[in-house]
Amino acid sequence: MPIGHATSVGRSEGTFVVPDATANGAIRQGATVGLVDVGGASRIEECSCSSAGELFLGFAARAVINGDPVAVVAVRGSFATPIIEGAGTFGVGDAVFLSATAGEVSTTVPLAGAGVFVVQVGIAKSATDLLLITDSRVRRNG
Repeated sequence: MPIGHATSVGRSEGTFVVPDATANGAIRQGATVGLVDVGGASRIEECSCSSAGELFLGFAARAVINGDPVAVVAVRGSFATPIIEGAGTFGVGDAVFLSATAGEVSTTVPLAGAGVFVVQVGIAKSATDLLLITDSRVRRNG
């Protein structure tokens, strides 16, 4: 069984929907999301550096409610407009990480601690957009 179905792949955005996986609660457009197991069912939920950070998939392409399929922007090199912690902005070229707030990103490296995953998700291309990268994962334990 395929793990994803490509619904749109273009020069600036690639999205997919995980078959049989639905939203585990409401998910905001642009939120960081991870694939989790809930009672044996695959679910997608907003993630942070300390909650499902190791399961980060990408960014929600649009807002959904509990139980809906979730289109995820996840193709390396895609552009995304994430939710920036504290309604902040980026500086062009900033490294962007999963933040401590579920569904959000930050230019601040998360503090070390048990269960904290430092995941660089992209590089800022403007004050509000990033270029998605998918190969920078470092686990830090306190």
